[in-house]
Amino acid sequence: MDALAESSNPPAESLSNQVRSAVIWRSGSQILAQIVQWASTFLVIRILDPHDYGLFAMTGVVLVFLNMLNGYGLASAIIQKPDVDDRAVRQLFGMLLLLNFGLGAAQFLMAPLAAVVVSAVPTPGTLAMSKRPPASVTRYAAALRGLPWSVSAHAKDIWTSAPWEISEKLEDAAWLVTCTGVGLQRLKELAPHPERLRLAYHGLDFAHLPPPPPARPRRDGRDAADPVVILSIGRKVEKKGYGDLLQALAKLPPELHWRFEHVGAGELSETLKTQAAALGIAQRCIWHGAQPQKAVFAALARADLFVLASKKAADGDQDGLPNVLMEAAHQNLPLVSTHEAAIGEFIEDGESGLLVAPGSPDELAIALARLAGDPDLRARVAARASQTLHARFSFDAGIDWIAAALGGQAMERQRSQTARAAE
Repeated sequence: MDALAESSNPPAESLSNQVRSAVIWRSGSQILAQIVQWASTFLVIRILDPHDYGLFAMTGVVLVFLNMLNGYGLASAIIQKPDVDDRAVRQLFGMLLLLNFGLGAAQFLMAPLAAVVVSAVPTPGTLAMSKRPPASVTRYAAALRGLPWSVSAHAKDIWTSAPWEISEKLEDAAWLVTCTGVGLQRLKELAPHPERLRLAYHGLDFAHLPPPPPARPRRDGRDAADPVVILSIGRKVEKKGYGDLLQALAKLPPELHWRFEHVGAGELSETLKTQAAALGIAQRCIWHGAQPQKAVFAALARADLFVLASKKAADGDQDGLPNVLMEAAHQNLPLVSTHEAAIGEFIEDGESGLLVAPGSPDELAIALARLAGDPDLRARVAARASQTLHARFSFDAGIDWIAAALGGQAMERQRSQTARAAE
């Protein structure tokens, strides 16, 4: 009888088989759920108006969070039971279904209230300060609110973003402002509505800058005890061309006495110090690292000339029009730079500074030697650069246009709301 009873009971499943079965069911259900979620997402995006995309994205975040929480308490209760029969499993499954349907119904019923709350906040318009993640967030927020949105685009945004991403954002932006002519041309090539794009140079707020020094020493590099001070300010990254600059410094005539100072941090700090040592000029180079504004302008005041060897990086990143060139010009420093990107929109070669080809240490060395040895030339090009800066690169014009454009968005939205109310 005992033998018969034992044969009528199925043998207990091993732990390894139970774990394997659980993993298969768990993974399979997750994969199936993910496929359903992807399919429903594509379907909803096709159905929704673009203004609803932001709401859809925010709803997805809430759903994922609730989905993470809704079943754990019930599942834990089942796991802690010493014996689980089929009836308990069916009860758990039924309760999960009811809970999820309840959550879905609650969100559906609360959607009109959420729309009222969101639309009640007064906002004239939105401006994103770059075209990458901040622009995406602003775009979604504007869509959620039914507001026009606008964007400003700068160096890396323009040159390293995917063309499709730029075109897609510019398709529904009310307007875009960028800070260089070369950047504007690039964006117009990708914009579905080029007429919405506007050039506004960053410019400088002259009222908040220290005055330039009254006069500069007439150093010419002949006195070893009083060398010409060559200054550069910028991040130690590839597009700033500091590797080229060090090579150029090493090529300067041996009879020219100079000292190089750099202000700024960056990922290439140790690489550049090693390069300077290998070139035999480490003792002439001073690396200050990142400094507060007061120390930066102190460095500008004691320098004889300013250099920035900008070039295009391997990943496509490049400068626009570096503000540091304008700040140096404001301090009446002569400028040496390259024809890269929009630098030529500010510096006229031979008139308001000297420009060379990007990535050309030989040309850069000639330009540096020319300015270092000629204090009269330094004074002449510095004065011309200062005149250009004050005539064309004050920040007031750009700020006034942006403020007017944002105000125009507010007026347009008010007219639209009035028209809808009249209907």
